[in-house]
Amino acid sequence: MELLISFRKVCLRNYEISKLKLNKHVDIKPEEVLLEDLKWENESDVNTVPNVSNTPVNDQINKKLYKCDICLKTFARRNCLIRHINSHTGLKPYKCNICLKSFALKVYLTGHIKIHTGLKPYNCDICLKSFARKSNFKAHKIAHTGIKSYKCEICSKSFTQKSKLTIHKRTHTGEKPFQCEICAKSFGRKFSLNIHNRTHTGEKPYQCDVCMRSFSLKSHLITHTITHTGIKPHKCEICLKSFTQKSSLLKHKKTHVTLVQNHFRKILPKYT
Repeated sequence: MELLISFRKVCLRNYEISKLKLNKHVDIKPEEVLLEDLKWENESDVNTVPNVSNTPVNDQINKKLYKCDICLKTFARRNCLIRHINSHTGLKPYKCNICLKSFALKVYLTGHIKIHTGLKPYNCDICLKSFARKSNFKAHKIAHTGIKSYKCEICSKSFTQKSKLTIHKRTHTGEKPFQCEICAKSFGRKFSLNIHNRTHTGEKPYQCDVCMRSFSLKSHLITHTITHTGIKPHKCEICLKSFTQKSSLLKHKKTHVTLVQNHFRKILPKYT
């Protein structure tokens, strides 16, 4: 019932937003717009705002006046609230023309398109690594400082980013908020869900420039490209045989274990 009430409030709010947009050419005083916006809050909230008509418009805008009826998060601007509501509705109006992937915000689509173009304008001065998104670049720079400001209250492990701490806490709580719409399998990270979705769609976005073979994971592509170079960095410590992939080396080592086991099976009966 509460969910239905919240949904009704969202619909009413969108209706009010539409009215304001339709009247954008009408000469409306800024104070009147703010008063109309304040009607979206609880009546008690409106009563606590002193002398709206005599308060400077900029001061009113700086206050977080726009509240989400679903999660109660507040915003200083109405357009930020509208974009936030999309996270609850699941609406993704911005679609990539190349891979048809959809996004809730235009800024997410802009960052995604750089994956197809290969454009990485943000360069790290320390390790020269490049990034397509500014947010990823900022997070990377913090990693170089070694500062870990976010600490887990359960195991005291520290992290450089708040998002990584949030993901880590799910290992304690067992929370898996990201669910596959096809098979209902749940994941603790959105990244893991995106990778899982490729098992249903068959998407393989990472392609080898040499043989044009495609892969669902970037790590698989990196491992594959080594086969073209002839480099075999993984060496067996027993027989010194080398391999291009670590998994191949581990599989090879089992053959040594099997030989030793077979040897002891043969000689043990003599001493029993």
